[in-house]
Amino acid sequence: MKHCLSFLTVSRGVVGFALLLASVSLPAQTAPAPSATAKPPEEEPLLMSAFEVVMTQDKGYNLGNTANALKTDEKIMEIPQSVTVITRDMIDDLGSGNLSDVLNYTGVGNVFQGDTAMVRGTRVNMLTDGSGDGQAQGPTFDSSMTDSITVVRGPTAVLYGLQSSLGGMIQKNTRVPQHVRSGTLRVTADQYGLLRGEVDVTGPIGQVGASKFAYRFDGAHQDGKTFFKNSDNDRDVAYLAFEMRRPETTVRLNGSYQITKMIPHRNNFLTPDGLPFAGAGRDEDYQPANMRVKRVDQNIRSQVLQRLFPGWDLQARGTFNRNSYSQGVMLGNQVDWKNRETRFAARWNRLGQKIYVGDFAVIGKYTVFGRKLESFFGALINDTTTYPNYFPSDPTFGTDNAARGVGRAVSASVLAVPFDNPMMDRIVVRQEAGYYPILPTPGTRGTKTLSQQTNAFYQQKAEILPERLTLTASLSQFNQYNETENVTIPTPATLTATSIQRQNRLLHRVGAVFNLTKEVVLYGIESSTIVVQTSRLIDGTITPPQDGKLKEVGVKTDLWQGRFSATLGFFDNQLTNVGVSAGTASPITGQNYVVLIGKQITRGADLTLTLRPLRQWQLVAGYDKHTVKDGYGNGNLPVTNTGSWNLFTRYEFQSDALKRFAIGGGVNRFFNRIAGGGTTAAPNFLLPDGSALPTNGSPGGLPYIKLKDGTMASLFIDYKATKRLTFKLTVNNLFNEFFAVGFQHAFAIDPSLPRNVQFSAAFKL
Repeated sequence: MKHCLSFLTVSRGVVGFALLLASVSLPAQTAPAPSATAKPPEEEPLLMSAFEVVMTQDKGYNLGNTANALKTDEKIMEIPQSVTVITRDMIDDLGSGNLSDVLNYTGVGNVFQGDTAMVRGTRVNMLTDGSGDGQAQGPTFDSSMTDSITVVRGPTAVLYGLQSSLGGMIQKNTRVPQHVRSGTLRVTADQYGLLRGEVDVTGPIGQVGASKFAYRFDGAHQDGKTFFKNSDNDRDVAYLAFEMRRPETTVRLNGSYQITKMIPHRNNFLTPDGLPFAGAGRDEDYQPANMRVKRVDQNIRSQVLQRLFPGWDLQARGTFNRNSYSQGVMLGNQVDWKNRETRFAARWNRLGQKIYVGDFAVIGKYTVFGRKLESFFGALINDTTTYPNYFPSDPTFGTDNAARGVGRAVSASVLAVPFDNPMMDRIVVRQEAGYYPILPTPGTRGTKTLSQQTNAFYQQKAEILPERLTLTASLSQFNQYNETENVTIPTPATLTATSIQRQNRLLHRVGAVFNLTKEVVLYGIESSTIVVQTSRLIDGTITPPQDGKLKEVGVKTDLWQGRFSATLGFFDNQLTNVGVSAGTASPITGQNYVVLIGKQITRGADLTLTLRPLRQWQLVAGYDKHTVKDGYGNGNLPVTNTGSWNLFTRYEFQSDALKRFAIGGGVNRFFNRIAGGGTTAAPNFLLPDGSALPTNGSPGGLPYIKLKDGTMASLFIDYKATKRLTFKLTVNNLFNEFFAVGFQHAFAIDPSLPRNVQFSAAFKL
């Protein structure tokens, strides 16, 4: 009741604010916003910049040949890689607060539910607005700020430097102010009591001479219960953006402030047959009542688009990101099926970061001897300071909680909890104030990390055969410097000494696009990449960087005036120095560490398509099949899969009796997902006979367990009560399947929810 009253109070405030804006700013004759199949309101022409991002709200699922995947306005048919755009309409129809749930319906896997992604069997990084926020995985980026999501398959490190990986990248595009008044108020609730309210308003502010000004405000409040015990997910989000537009110039500034209170990770675990354990009740998540991380994220982003002279455009961007959290957490470190108990340790996590990202780029499009040419060059810099962070273990966690009548103390710091009667509400996790009496003095503690990355690139595109063959060649110089300083006095055994890491690479990307017709093209690409790793090996040294190479060929189509778009690609990815988390602390440093498994080779093919066979019917589908093996030819590598299929669709009825209704939904399934089970020396998953999990047979191979595949399905029904008001009823996990929808280790997986119902109402302002 307390959460409901809190939510209703905030919702009334949001509604009142939105209606006030509507009454002050919207003239009485303002037409309602269109449906996904109607023509959107016209606004004055945008600056015709090669860097402009197309907004996708009220445009359906299929943008045809439109993309902004590789920093410019290159059309999908002209890019020698596979690109998918998830529009705002599709995000709204999916209705999930987890980005990974949205990505699953486009064939993108995940490690855990939230802002993680796996493309072509490889974990990939995420960016925000092209230049990113400086974080590889980042916090949970609330969907209220997002207009669209671009999925690029294949490496893009030549243009993005460190913020890219071999499998591809995920780019989240924030909402941009519009010069036409519009807005939406949305309220969502599910059957477990999770309540959420969102408001989105945009429009013109005024005009001074040739300069026109516009704004956009997005806010969200999320509160209430979830299905799992002690696993609340509360959020407060505010996003404000301004734009100044002139005939040759556009300037944008936006800022966001987000407070997230949620569990830092799952503590559920697998059974020997690869299913989540549910013997203590399907809602048991093995979370103590006082373990919720409060994270604060603050972002400021700026962008300048400038027409230098005809055919030449400049873009400059700057980002400042500040985030922090401090929380005591409980971590699983072993699942013992012989004794039917799971073991936990605890520690205090403290982290603060300041991140500065800046980049500029210039693109020129011109003609020489009747051939179209394009020159593109620029640079980016990322400067990240991680303020003294500290991850000390709780030395008496096991004995303290055993004294409270919970499980047994395996050691002073480790607590063993029975599977079937965990009594999690009795467990107390030491919080920040409780650590001060047991920490070394003086007050300066932890490590301070300075990380600087730069990337300067040049790309040349040339039309070799008019309207037939186009070649693209890119080079970039990547440099990275990391300095980790131990600032704890005296030095505890769990912290390593000060270290310096320097890396540099000359990266390349070469591609070709051959037009069989205007609607069908062949493409090929060969590229290199680098992924600098900051994880540690068992002795505390920094993991060496991963070097990658990709070769890919494929075919693309854009038929029926953009109503059918498809890409079929065949790829060969090879990545060196691959490290897999051991899932336990090093006996030397006390920190989590990774084990190198050598080379990772991924070969396969994927098909993606968007289709609008009828004006009122649209769908997105895909299929991916690949193998993932190490340098010895063995598979079963932790945190990988071997493929997926996905489908999502929407149909709007046209008959008079049903024209207010729309129906849709989707299904997705991932194949042969593999989770790790510790190391051979320190297994963290023991079978009923006391033995460890098998390894893949390679030298230094890690124990693994195969997850049971599951199909996630959803169904929604829209009812348009008025021209402005729409109700949506969504049924999630339609088949009521029980499987892991996210996995980090065999003891840290995200179980699927039972079949559940979600209701939402959207009002167009």
